[in-house]
Amino acid sequence: MTNHKSSANKIWDRIRKKWVLRTPEEIVRQQVLLYLTKVLHLNPHLIAIEQQIQVAKRILRFDIVIYKEKTPWIVVECKETTVQLTQSHLSQLISYNHYLKANILILTNGVDFFCWDVINDKFIVLDDIIKP
Repeated sequence: MTNHKSSANKIWDRIRKKWVLRTPEEIVRQQVLLYLTKVLHLNPHLIAIEQQIQVAKRILRFDIVIYKEKTPWIVVECKETTVQLTQSHLSQLISYNHYLKANILILTNGVDFFCWDVINDKFIVLDDIIKP
């Protein structure tokens, strides 16, 4: 898609259908979205990106949530490729999921991918993202 507003500091977001700031984390997010829609063939209309949820007085902003039957199914937390993923990042993802109640959690920096299936508040490590 060509657009005169495009520039070196912007990247086209195919889900939100707009140009967004080209940050290292956004590049990872867009790569994950391509994988989810082109490889796993997930419906782009069921994907929410960078939306806020308010919990008490706290505002949380998740990277990606994929819905299944109008319920959060997968929550993805993206970090830039130079960030080494830590327990702190996993804790951030778990705190989002405390309110979203998704079945699958994904933490990635575009190089490393960690996936968990959440069953009865237990985390089971997955080798790959489950296909619908």
